[in-house]
Amino acid sequence: MPGQPLERTQNTNHAVRNSLYLKILLGYLKLIRLVGTVVNLQQAGQLDGALRKHRQVLEIYKDLLLGENDICTTNVYQYIGSIVSYKGLYDESLVEHRKALKICWLILGENNRYTAISYDSIGCVLYDQGRHDDALIGLGKALTLRITLFGENRMGTSITYSNIGDVLIEKLQHEEALEKLCKAEAIFKRVSGENHQTTVRLTKNIDDLAKAYQLETAAQF
Repeated sequence: MPGQPLERTQNTNHAVRNSLYLKILLGYLKLIRLVGTVVNLQQAGQLDGALRKHRQVLEIYKDLLLGENDICTTNVYQYIGSIVSYKGLYDESLVEHRKALKICWLILGENNRYTAISYDSIGCVLYDQGRHDDALIGLGKALTLRITLFGENRMGTSITYSNIGDVLIEKLQHEEALEKLCKAEAIFKRVSGENHQTTVRLTKNIDDLAKAYQLETAAQF
C-alpha cells in the first residue's frame, strides 16, 4: 500500500508543531496574568481568591508539563499549603506540602533547597498543630540540609534556627531555645545587619526570654 506523500506528511507535522506551540504560548500568557492576579490578591489579604488562582495555575502547569513532576508545580503546592495554613486548615496544608516534598524527592533527591523548604514548611505546620516533637523532626531535617548545602551564614538557615527556637519554647526547653534564637540572631546580623526588622525582633525575643527565665546569652552562640 503506497505511503502518504512526503509533502502532506511534512505539512501535517508542521501543523501539529504549530498547534503545540500555540497551546504553550497561550498557556504561559494565561499563567502570567494569573500570577499577577495571585500576587495582588495575597497582598490584599484575599486568601480565598488567591487560593483559587493558585489552583488554576497548578492545572495549567500540569497541562503544559504533561504531569506534575516539575519544580514549578512544587512551588505552587508550597504556596497553596502556606495559604491554607494561614486559614487554619492544617491537615490540608500538610497534604499540599507533602505533595511538594514528594515531587522534590522524585526529581531532585533530598539534597536541594526545595526539599529543605518543604521540610521547614511541614515543621511549621506541625508546630501550629501543637505536634512539637514531630515539628522538631521536620525542622531538624531542614536545618541539616540548609547547613550542608549553603552553610550557616544564610537567611534561610537563620529562619530555621528561629523556628526551632520557637518550638523549644513551647516544650519549655528554654535554654536550648535561647541557644537556637541566639544563633539565628547572629546569622541575621551578619547577613542583613543589626537594623533589619527580623534582627530587631529576634533580639527582643531573646531579651524577653532571658529575663523571664533568668538565663544568660552566651557569647559563643
